[in-house]
Amino acid sequence: MDQADENRADSGRVPVTDEPSAEVAQTENVDVPGRPKGFRWWPAVAILGIATVVESILWWSMSENRPNQSVSMWLTTITVSFLLLMWWMFASRLRWRTRFVGLGVMILLGIAARYSVRVEEYSGAVFPILAFRWTPTAEEIAAEYREAHSESGQDEKSVPIEEVVPADGDVTIFRGADRTGRIVNANIRTNWDEQPPREVWRHPVGLGWSSFIVVDGLAFTQEQREENETVVCYNAETGDEIWAHTDTVRFSEVLGSDGPRATPTYFDGRLYTQGATGILNCLDARTGESIWATNILEDAGAKVLSWGMSGSPLVYDDVVVVNAGGEDAGLIAYHRLTGDRVWSAGNGPASYSSPRLANILGEQQLLIFNGNGLSGHNPATGEELWNFPWTTGPKVNAVLPYPLDESRILISTGYGLGAALLEVKHEGDQWLAEQVWKSIRLKAKFNDFVVKDDYVYGLDEGVLTCLDLKTGKRVWKAGRYGYGQILLVDDLLLIITESGEVLLVKAEPKKSQPLARFQAIGGKTWNHATLVRGRLFVRNAREAACYDISK
Repeated sequence: MDQADENRADSGRVPVTDEPSAEVAQTENVDVPGRPKGFRWWPAVAILGIATVVESILWWSMSENRPNQSVSMWLTTITVSFLLLMWWMFASRLRWRTRFVGLGVMILLGIAARYSVRVEEYSGAVFPILAFRWTPTAEEIAAEYREAHSESGQDEKSVPIEEVVPADGDVTIFRGADRTGRIVNANIRTNWDEQPPREVWRHPVGLGWSSFIVVDGLAFTQEQREENETVVCYNAETGDEIWAHTDTVRFSEVLGSDGPRATPTYFDGRLYTQGATGILNCLDARTGESIWATNILEDAGAKVLSWGMSGSPLVYDDVVVVNAGGEDAGLIAYHRLTGDRVWSAGNGPASYSSPRLANILGEQQLLIFNGNGLSGHNPATGEELWNFPWTTGPKVNAVLPYPLDESRILISTGYGLGAALLEVKHEGDQWLAEQVWKSIRLKAKFNDFVVKDDYVYGLDEGVLTCLDLKTGKRVWKAGRYGYGQILLVDDLLLIITESGEVLLVKAEPKKSQPLARFQAIGGKTWNHATLVRGRLFVRNAREAACYDISK
């Protein structure tokens, strides 16, 4: 064959090459010239790496504000999830069939999570607490218990109570008679490993963050029962319900959960309670029958707070005082027997703290820590004598102000603000309060602190902290107990943690470890514990219990 014949033969052949055709590459995901090559994984790694660095910086910069840390983490998680979805669908170079299959799996997992898991509540650090949807809610468990308990005839509603007389050691008001959370001569045992606390009774209760007061063998608290805000009287020895007073109202809030927040106050045979929507009740402590009632918010022309009205009423002389937060009725005093308004004063916005009395430079004053700061008032007229500005972004001041002596008052709040020692002065006709020191090292969000000698002990965004009262400097910080509550029992800190565990820690400037601990109740616990003659009363929005820890 000559050269011409070979050229004609070659022109009819299909060229042979080592590279597959575009059609083959399309089906086999093989690289071809001019097409993107292989699975592109590096954008996903870059997204995760950058997000880790950014979130680490944010977490460190917000170390003094745990809720902000949580919010930043959730915002970062949402942003990263969206970016990874965009990468998967438009930048991964996978076959479109693979991309859509992956998207479908994600959607199915999301639907499965949506219908199998619910957000039960949120922790104090704004972390969601999850539960399976097929498990009963706390409200359902409590309702079932009440129905069964009532049908069994174990309640004591038919037993008449002739008189309610406080005894030595009874707790008639929130955080004790002076509202400091201090208990002396408690006579409790501390060797809980050898002699553990004895459970006296335990049972489910309705929603709410109210605590117990215990008077003459009766334990009073507030609960949410379905659509009824309820004041309940229990037998302190058995836990059996004696009576319940209901108001058809329900306060609902996502982060703080539903139900009443304030603790009842006992005074001279009557029980004074404030509901989350502003209903102030005066009840017969023997029967729960209403003597009078009013809505303090309607009376003051104010609105319910974002997390519900939380102040425990203060009763003295012939008045009951509440923090309403109206423009001309920041504080309102009602006649304790009739419910008639006696006086109103101040125009500070309400917050979540409770009013209290204190001896300031030889004079009795009414202290209130409202949304704008701490103020001192004439207890007879309500006249504002002085004010110290102290406010956060959401105007939250929740803990009780703590008078250290006749001139010094300690305050603290969360949201990155911290604590301050104030000195109240009286110069001529003028009262004023000056800051002695300020510290970011004790941010008591809604967790009251205690004081012993020259030191204050409190939960700094959930971590137990000791500060020197002379300087405001932190002495030590140890123990992550969440947003629980603290009592000072002689020289011990009795801490109920956010998870319902109870601990004893030595109250001393030398850092110490827990002396004893036990799991008292289950679930998120923001409620204050109550100790009465060796009996420890605890509750949360799920259950209540009484333990004997006496010697």
